[in-house]
Amino acid sequence: MELFDNNLTYNKMRHFRKSIFLLSVIILLSCGDDPVSKNHSAQVETLEVEQISDITAVCKGKITDKGTGTISQYGIELDDGNGYEKHPRTISSGDHFGVEFVGLIPDKTYRYRAYVDDG
Repeated sequence: MELFDNNLTYNKMRHFRKSIFLLSVIILLSCGDDPVSKNHSAQVETLEVEQISDITAVCKGKITDKGTGTISQYGIELDDGNGYEKHPRTISSGDHFGVEFVGLIPDKTYRYRAYVDDG
């Protein structure tokens, strides 16, 4: 009777090990790509300035990737020497956008860059 009990215990242990192995494999396979980790921010590209005059300019940008969030605002940041200030788009066509700046000071250096806020 003791031999039978040992075989039964051995078979139970084998079955238990197989179950643990299969459970481990299932857990590892279910840990694939996490959809949350695929979240990414929207991306923009700063384009050339156009329609330049002594006091006006149109600064342009383009949304290159809409990301996974909701875009709440996009436009051009302008730096007149006192830091960048956001200006929401005033011109939009598809993924291209721009801001028309008026009242610029002649011979003053301005810097600009496209921006996007997506949450």
